[in-house]
Amino acid sequence: MGYVGHSALRALLDPAFGSQVLRPQEQSCVTREDVCRLVAVLRARQVKSFDLGADLTPEVTQRLAEYAYPLRAMRGAAVRVDLCNAAKREERILLSVKDVKRPSDGNADLCIVDRR
Repeated sequence: MGYVGHSALRALLDPAFGSQVLRPQEQSCVTREDVCRLVAVLRARQVKSFDLGADLTPEVTQRLAEYAYPLRAMRGAAVRVDLCNAAKREERILLSVKDVKRPSDGNADLCIVDRR
């Protein structure tokens, strides 16, 4: 209780500490390097919303939604994050990265595709 109370009081007295504690997750992106790279490209391209592929693992889906906030995961968006082998040939691939959990499995590679 003492640590929580001290942190809460410190956050009230020092706004910089409060903003550091409450900053978005992408500031400390260490769990999934591949997802961090995908989110960095989405932000660099000023994407406001993105679609998620149906075959993405639950972990990748959760991490994308978590790290990309406040970007919205939305069906039918012009940009989609998907497995590379699910990207159609007529779609433009903006980025391709290896899945860090399965680097030897090419079927697990992640891509950002532009459907515009």
